[in-house]
Amino acid sequence: MFETLKLIAVGASALYALYWFRHNECSRALIFIFVLIYFRFVLASYHETTFPKVVGPFSINALYSIMMIGLALFFINLKIFSYRSFTVFKVLIFLMLISAVINHTLGQSIPSIIKWLLALEVMTLFLYAFIQDGPEKTTKATVIAFIYPVAMQLISILTGTVKANESDGSASYIGGFFHEAVFSVILFTGMVVGIMWLRHLKINFKQVAIFYMIFFLFLLVMVNYRTTLISSLPILAFFAYEHYWKGNIAKKVLFMVLALIAFSGLMLVNTDKMVERFSDIPTALEKSSELMVAPQYYTREQRRLFSGRIYLWNRYITRTNQGTAVQTIIGHGMDSWREHFLLYAHNTFVSFYYELGYLGLVILIYIFALMFRMIFSIREKKVRTLLMGMTFSFMVLNLGTMPLWQIEGIFLFSFIFSIVYYYSIKHKLKPLYKR
Repeated sequence: MFETLKLIAVGASALYALYWFRHNECSRALIFIFVLIYFRFVLASYHETTFPKVVGPFSINALYSIMMIGLALFFINLKIFSYRSFTVFKVLIFLMLISAVINHTLGQSIPSIIKWLLALEVMTLFLYAFIQDGPEKTTKATVIAFIYPVAMQLISILTGTVKANESDGSASYIGGFFHEAVFSVILFTGMVVGIMWLRHLKINFKQVAIFYMIFFLFLLVMVNYRTTLISSLPILAFFAYEHYWKGNIAKKVLFMVLALIAFSGLMLVNTDKMVERFSDIPTALEKSSELMVAPQYYTREQRRLFSGRIYLWNRYITRTNQGTAVQTIIGHGMDSWREHFLLYAHNTFVSFYYELGYLGLVILIYIFALMFRMIFSIREKKVRTLLMGMTFSFMVLNLGTMPLWQIEGIFLFSFIFSIVYYYSIKHKLKPLYKR
C-alpha cells in the first residue's frame, strides 16, 4: 500500500508542477532548479534502487548529480557567475583540489568537489532566478518541489510506516527516505523557502507564517532528529521578536499562547524519548570543564553525550593537531576521514579543520561572516530579521551535523546564500533580459 501511495504522490506532485509551470512564465534557470531539486527528492525516496553502485563506483543518484552539473552549465549566466562574492567558493574548490593532490586523496575527494561545484552552480542559478523572475515566483516554484517529500511523510504517519532511529531505535517518520538526518534537512529547507514565499502573498503573514512554522516543527518532531529540531529554533525566535515581541501586549500574549499550545502538543509526541534526547544538554554544560581533555581520558558516560558527538569532535581535532605542518595548513583531503574514523565528524567546522586545515576553517568562517555582512546591508528590516534567523539556524545546524556533506544540504545552503545575496544588492540591480 505504501509503495502505491508513493507512486500516486509522485504522479500528483509532478502533474501539479507541470500545470503551474505551464501557466506561469519562468526563466530557464528557475525551471532547471525545480527539476534538479524535485527529481533528486524522487530518486532519494527510491533509495533501494538509486543508492547501490551501478556503473563503477557510481550510483544512480551520483550519476544524476554529475549529469545535472554538466547540464547546469547551459543555464548559468556568466555575468552572475563572475560576481565577486562567489570568488570565495572558487578558492575553496581550488583548495580542495590542492589538498587532495598533496595528500594523494584525489579519488576519494572527487565526490565532495563535485558537491561544491554543484553548490556554486545552484547559487548562481538561484541568484539569476531571483533577479529575473523575482523572489515571489522563485520561492513559489521551489516550494512546489517540497510537496512530494511532505506528502510522503504525512503518508508514512497515517499508514504507520516508520524507520528505527539510528541513535536509539526510536520511531522516525521519514516518508520512505533513507536517513532521518537527510530528510530533516529537506523539511528544514521546505520551511525556510516557504516562509520567504509566504511573505509575498496577500495574507496576514504573521499569523499564517507562525502556523506554517509550527506545522514544520511538528514534522521535524516526527522525524525525531534532535539536531535539526534545535537548529530550527533561531528562525522562530527571530520571527517572534520582529513580528510579535516588538508589538503591543495583545500580540505578545497571542504569541505566548500559540507557543505554549505548540510546545505542549509537540511534547505529547514521543514524550519519553524527547525528554531523554534533550537531557544531554544540561549535563554537557555542567561538565564542560571535564570534557576539555584528550579523547582517551573520556569516561563511558562522557563518550555517549550528544550521541557521542563531543567525543568524536575531540578525536578529529586531536588527529588534526597531530598531523604534519602541511596537513595542519591544508588538511588531510576531502573525505579522508574514512581512513581513520568510522563516522564523519557531525560538525562542519570540525570536518573542515580536519580535511582542509586552518585554511579551510578560515574560509568557512569567512563565508558565514560574509553572509552576516550582506544581511546587515539589507534595507528591508523585516526581511533582514528573517534572513538573520535563517542564517543563524543554518550555522547551528552545521555545529551539530554536516548538511554540506549532503546534496540536500547543498540545496539549503545555496538557497540561503543566494537570497541573502539578492536582497543585499537588490537596490543596485537591473533586470537580466535573457531568459
